[in-house]
Amino acid sequence: MNNRQRMRVSNELARYYFLNLGYDWIAFKPHTLRNDVAWCRDSDGFKTKDFKKYYTDHFNLFDGYMLGGTVVWFQIKTNAWAKAIPVKEFCVKYHTSAYIINVTNKLVQCKGKYKVFARQYHE
Repeated sequence: MNNRQRMRVSNELARYYFLNLGYDWIAFKPHTLRNDVAWCRDSDGFKTKDFKKYYTDHFNLFDGYMLGGTVVWFQIKTNAWAKAIPVKEFCVKYHTSAYIINVTNKLVQCKGKYKVFARQYHE
């Protein structure tokens, strides 16, 4: 299975996982050659500077978001866990929650089939 096929399988398994959790609106960010532009403001207490950043993911962290009672962000990885510290810091700063999903078939309990493992982070 090539990378694109594996990504599609991972996204499909994650989508069913989220639907089973009760989320009724799931939006994936497509990974394309074009980047989103986000305007940011930085201040050091003396001066303020506006600048733009280019992102392929939402905030360079998340593959998408879900709507239930609130907005919940998610990141999907295949065969690895994403770094937790940036996600935790984002959740605390913006008072939100997020899931990190690992879709893998490499663990013993998978028995060669792809399975979804999740970690949830709150503010």
